[in-house]
Amino acid sequence: MEGHRCSMQRAAAAPPARLPAGGGRPTSSAGPGRGQAGHRPVSRCVFRCVPSTGLDWTTGACKSITDEFVSEAKVARLATVVIDAGDDDATKRRKAEAAGLPLDNAVDWQVWFAPADDGAVLMKESVRAVLEVVPGIYDWRPLLLPSDAFFHPDEANAKHALAEAKADFGGEIKYLLEER
Repeated sequence: MEGHRCSMQRAAAAPPARLPAGGGRPTSSAGPGRGQAGHRPVSRCVFRCVPSTGLDWTTGACKSITDEFVSEAKVARLATVVIDAGDDDATKRRKAEAAGLPLDNAVDWQVWFAPADDGAVLMKESVRAVLEVVPGIYDWRPLLLPSDAFFHPDEANAKHALAEAKADFGGEIKYLLEER
């Protein structure tokens, strides 16, 4: 039996905020007259997959999932920096900026695994960016609300996790790149 998923939900979100070159307060890319429901496609992404300490197979799954994401992003021309699972926020920011992707102007995409007591596993995703939540106030907010993938104990393995990633990433990336 394959993992079960609900349909993907999308957050109506304003476009990512833009930080001035010298730092300072971000400015909205929505521009005058465009409300918060407006969306401009994203072009930059910081990605990481975090294995679960209690599930040895998730280390290999994360490598495969990361390779799949990078491959999908390359095809879609989504500039991507891969961050190590153990990187703290300061290291994540340094790596992103060293690659020319200021973190506040990039999508922060994370995949991780959450084990259940009965041996089942959830594969979770977070896809966030800095958005103007009210005029002049910026904060990290979801761009997508992807559904969790649920794996029964006999499905909790790297093969099923990679299959789920392959089924999801292309559509999720396409959605973020579409201009609306």
